[in-house]
Amino acid sequence: KLQKLKINLPKIEEYKGNKHKKALNFCIKDYNYEKHLGSGYFSNVILASKGKQKFAIKILNLDRYDNDGLYTYKNIENEIKITKQMSKLGVGANLYDVFYCNQNGRYNLYLVLEYMTEGSLDKWLLHSDNKLTTTLKKEIKRKLDILHKHDIYHLDIHEKNILLTKKN
Repeated sequence: KLQKLKINLPKIEEYKGNKHKKALNFCIKDYNYEKHLGSGYFSNVILASKGKQKFAIKILNLDRYDNDGLYTYKNIENEIKITKQMSKLGVGANLYDVFYCNQNGRYNLYLVLEYMTEGSLDKWLLHSDNKLTTTLKKEIKRKLDILHKHDIYHLDIHEKNILLTKKN
């Protein structure tokens, strides 16, 4: 099983100057691409495996970020910091690795995360045998309370942004 890593990233601005055109399979060379899991404005998420272990790899397009605008490199650094902190608190996916790659002229940052086996709460609830029980509601609230106690606030909580796994 992979160890969680201490991650020290180079400055994103320094990376953006590098010229390497690579395909997705090159960028995730240590992992085997399995399928696309989802996408949003800032990123795509794929399922990949390494040996028998599965990972969710979040791919952020760095071309959407800069130093001055609404979406800055500081936002990315903050997301990584909060993801690591949440992992230590036992809330959310573990972060295993972070790396950069230029895929066909697009600069991307790759976050290798624990694969949340049950997916998002909204999709999980579509299965007839899955119910939002009192126990599950309490567990979700307990984890949100942990985040709030540590001054971590998610500004877009809804069923699509709550990920589940069988382990907890």
